Parts: sequence; structure tokens; C-alpha cells
Amino acid sequence: MSDPAPIRPRRSALYLPASNARAIDKARTLDCDVVILDLEDAVAPDQKAAARDAAVAAMRGGGFGHRELVVRANAPDTAWGADDLAALAGSGVAAVLLPKVSA
Repeated sequence: MSDPAPIRPRRSALYLPASNARAIDKARTLDCDVVILDLEDAVAPDQKAAARDAAVAAMRGGGFGHRELVVRANAPDTAWGADDLAALAGSGVAAVLLPKVSA
């Protein structure tokens, strides 16, 4: 049995719309522990596909240093959810945050 992953406290998490290129660039310089690229509430419906592409490009482009990179995807039962999850699979994102999950 392998040892569990060490506990890594996160002091601060920065949420930003993945549709905002300037905010993504600035996030690479800020002193936060986690950068959360939001594809859901912070992005207008007509910008969701472009935001998804921007999030994947940001992850592949790197430059976030020690910051953990997370993407808040649209809920799987929305028009964008399945495409978000497919695009994020294998992208190197540290975690996918799903909104409005219910039992």
C-alpha cells in the first residue's frame, strides 16, 4: 500500500473567467496558491467555447509556477459540460471543479 499524498494547505485561490486573457496573464504573476479558470458562471453563453479553448491553451502554455491550476467546468448536464470535460481530459489540469453537483 502506498503512502497517502502529503497534505498541502492552500492559503488563497484566485477565480477568474477563462475568457479574460489579461486576467490569465496577470494570474501567472500573483502570489496565490491556486488559479481557478472559470468556464461556468463567469463566462457568457456565447463565449463558452472560446473560454474553453483559452483555458486549455493557458494550461499548455504554462508559466503558472508553483500555482495549482484548476478549471471550473460547466455542469455535465448543460450544453457545454461534456465538451468541457472532453477538452480537459489529458490537458494536465490539476483538478476539475464541477458546479451544482447534487445527489
